[in-house]
Formats: sequence, C-alpha cells, structure tokens
Amino acid sequence: GTDRAACQMPAPSSPNAATALTKPRAGGMPMRRVLVLNCGGTIGMQDTAHGYACGPPGFLSGICRSVPMIHDPAFDLAPHLDAVDAASRGDMLVTPVGEFGTRTLFRIVDYDPLLDSSNMTEKEWVRIASDIAAAYDAWDAFVVLHGTDTMAFTCAALSLFLHNLAKTVVVTGSQIPLVRPRSDGISNFLGALLIAGTFDIPEVAL
Repeated sequence: GTDRAACQMPAPSSPNAATALTKPRAGGMPMRRVLVLNCGGTIGMQDTAHGYACGPPGFLSGICRSVPMIHDPAFDLAPHLDAVDAASRGDMLVTPVGEFGTRTLFRIVDYDPLLDSSNMTEKEWVRIASDIAAAYDAWDAFVVLHGTDTMAFTCAALSLFLHNLAKTVVVTGSQIPLVRPRSDGISNFLGALLIAGTFDIPEVAL
C-alpha cells in the first residue's frame, strides 16, 4: 500500500486557483524560494565520449551557475537569504529579472542515485511526493526535473498524491542536456522557474 499520509499538505488558506505574486522580499524586490528536485533525465546529463551520461552530484548546479540566463552571478544574494534555511544558503542561485519584473531564488537538490525515468514506479512517485511534502513549509514552490519517458505519468501521479496542494509544482525536462549549445532544457527550465517563481497555481503542471 502507498503511504498517502506522508503526502498531506496543510489545508489551503485560499480557494484562488492562480494569483500573481505580491509578497515583497528584502529591499522591496519580490523574491520566491523554489526548491528544484533533480530526479534525473537528459536535462542534467554530461557529454562524454560514449554519449550522454549522468553527471556527479552538484554537476547541474555548476552548469546553471555558468549560464547567465539561468543564474545572475552579479546579484548580491546575501540580503535575501534570511528566509532561507542555513543549510541551503551556500547552494542558492538566483535568476535574472524575468518578464514579470521578479527574480527567483532557487536551490537544486540532486537525487542520489539519479532516477532513470524509463524505470519509474509507484515507489519513485511516492518518494518525490514525500520529498515535496517534507519541504513544503520551507519553500514557496517546487520544480521537478525529470526524464521525458514517463514525465506525464509522474505528473499525473503527483497530482493524486499531493493532497491539499496550495503551491505551484512544475515538472519539466528536456531532449538535449543543458551542457549542449542547442539544448531545449534552458527554455524549459527557465519557463518552469518563471511560473513557479511568479504564480501561486495549486496544481502539478507539466
């Protein structure tokens, strides 16, 4: 049987389906904290002589730090970390200002080992849902990076497992790794961060 109790969210305080972000952070800049669960998939792979392969822990975060469209290295994060737990502060990244005039604080947490989406089962779905539930109070929204083979199935499963969901959860991935020049992962990841970092949409989006 599935431990559904581990995936219970607090009862939502508002029935609104989608509301634009209005909560200001330090310095008047609206800043949302988004937890990115890197479950695996092509988006975070490295290029090797034998083709694409899973990178070591921290590989995807390192790549994101080197892509100015994803992370703004010139932005001073220090004044905005009071609302972030101490263990996460050294791993935080921040997007450039997006279309809605906001930035998004985010942290990437790698699964170890990374999951092969072609082998996903109910056990992995429950794990992802449980990880979101465990971190629910500490983060404003969630992005799940996932392989494309079973991404739609995982999205559907999470929508059933995450009871009383009142925060945005976006599942995304790519056909080409972020390390490659023609990667679709940059726009997919940026789109996920933009939605999660800007809107309260109480559902699992794909």
